[in-house]
Amino acid sequence: MEDRDRIAANDRLTRKERRKKLWLLGLLLLLLAAVGLTTWFLTRDRGLPTIATLPQGATEAPPAYVFSITGTGKSALNSPLGVTVARNGDVYVADFDKRQVSRFARTGQFKSSFSAIKDGKETKLRAPVNVAAVGDEIWVTDRRLRGIYVFSLDGTYLRKVEPKSLKGIWTPLALDVAPDGETRVTDVGQTDKHRIVLMSKDGTVEKLVGKTAQVNDPKTQPGAFYFPSGITIAADGTIFVSDGDNRRVQAFDKTGKFVRFINTSGVPRGIDTDVKNRVYVVDALAHNVTVYSPEGKTIVAFGQQGFGPGQFNFPNGLAVGPDQRIYISDRVNGQVQVWEWPAAVVPSAGAVARSPYLWLLLLLLLIPLLWWLLRRKKRYVVTPDFVDALVAAEQVGLLTHKRSRFVAPESDRANYEGKVIGDVDLGEVIKIEEYSPSDAAVVRDRFTATDEQAAYLVMGERAKALLTNDGDLTSMAMTHEIRVVDSRMFIASRREV
Repeated sequence: MEDRDRIAANDRLTRKERRKKLWLLGLLLLLLAAVGLTTWFLTRDRGLPTIATLPQGATEAPPAYVFSITGTGKSALNSPLGVTVARNGDVYVADFDKRQVSRFARTGQFKSSFSAIKDGKETKLRAPVNVAAVGDEIWVTDRRLRGIYVFSLDGTYLRKVEPKSLKGIWTPLALDVAPDGETRVTDVGQTDKHRIVLMSKDGTVEKLVGKTAQVNDPKTQPGAFYFPSGITIAADGTIFVSDGDNRRVQAFDKTGKFVRFINTSGVPRGIDTDVKNRVYVVDALAHNVTVYSPEGKTIVAFGQQGFGPGQFNFPNGLAVGPDQRIYISDRVNGQVQVWEWPAAVVPSAGAVARSPYLWLLLLLLLIPLLWWLLRRKKRYVVTPDFVDALVAAEQVGLLTHKRSRFVAPESDRANYEGKVIGDVDLGEVIKIEEYSPSDAAVVRDRFTATDEQAAYLVMGERAKALLTNDGDLTSMAMTHEIRVVDSRMFIASRREV
């Protein structure tokens, strides 16, 4: 066979090597994608998710930070206060400074914003504070306009909610609507009438509950309010009210009868309940969220002050979405943080496998492996005739290449041990390695090869190439899809390097 044909045939028989290169290239592309994803998470979510720890005295593991909704450019949140989640999964945020409501997809992508109303001379919201998803509507309280404005899910203005008996004298701050349409609103009037307004489905005032009073002991004077800034209706109809400047939460039954206090010690703001009737309370000054049982027992607290992922800076609103994710408006940090309970983050092996964070982490961990694969020494199996040809060509020094490892079977030990050619100690540069006798037996029977030839073939399968000038061994190796390089090809390739 001519050298050119031999080389071409040999190149055609290196599919394993090409597959390995393609695999390494694919891995490199995945790692580059991982770096890109990391950058995206850092810019969109302001960091990778933090690992939540169990605070002292907590009865269960806290929720874990997932990501932040921020918007970008003109859609960036400025001073988010109220937050709610519609049943279609869209997130609505009352941005006080921008005087609008911003709408985001569940994944955090900005969708739209709205502010236009029709209320006499007023054509836009002026001070939106809280939002509530009511069926296919979004209800917004505007403190400066002293009204509740109703929009469709796409932001189209529908109507104003205002009881006739309270027209001009109330200032709705927070609200929630029960499935039966019963509406509960916290009212701060003109700062002298802090109370709860119980309204029927048609907007008629059924009852006014409470009075204005700042208390010294948060366990006294039920029904006394001082800036009630959050309200939620539990599944059983219980009304929980964040009594902000009185440092407590008050609970009432559906008729407005006082039930109990929940002492928060801080400044409670946003409040909501979940399907397990757990009560979530945002503390604006403690910069965290505390979860209570319906009876007021502390379950767990999470969050701390700061600017990083999972840290708050004067949080305000809170909503538990239909997916049971926890959405918290982080006012000074200009974002809505999304949290999940551990059971929701890692409920099963399947959910773990679907987690983008897990795959991102695994890809990043592959970087050292890829580096090792690219930097490790390449193994070559050598035969005595090949070494003799290098010696004759005065090129034996090529066996000292730093990125190459030359190996031979035990049967060749006597050929190299103690033999020095010039400055090259063949016993040092050619290492003796073991191989599988059973694998060699299979190869020997297949090709009717000698024991020595079978040894070279078995070792050559696991090496970069088989270095030999033996024609019979070359033919068997090529049939076995092993790369073969003779002395002339080897010397030529090293000169090119």
